[in-house]
Amino acid sequence: MLSLIKNSLITLNRHGSISGPYANNMRLFESTGMGSTLLTEYRVNLPHYFQIDKEIVTYNDPLHACKKISLLLNNSELRDSIRLKGQLKTLNTHTYEILTNKLSGMFNKTF
Repeated sequence: MLSLIKNSLITLNRHGSISGPYANNMRLFESTGMGSTLLTEYRVNLPHYFQIDKEIVTYNDPLHACKKISLLLNNSELRDSIRLKGQLKTLNTHTYEILTNKLSGMFNKTF
């Protein structure tokens, strides 16, 4: 699966109704970490993780997704810029090692 993502120009992500207004799946980090341009449903907490339209791209409905796919497929410079910035963000901010160290620090302060 990760090889498929790595070789994709665009990874389309949907969170599903169970997540409500929040982004909460691993595909956000798998696709950006592997260097694919991520096109994902907009969710209220996404700006906490990524810069919209700079590190990832969002859509609001299927028609909007189709328009964004067309834009990205027809603009390789934009697509590559977003892809590379998203990958850098994930590799520098959202790895298990980084998040585990953050959590460990939080627990150490609390206990």
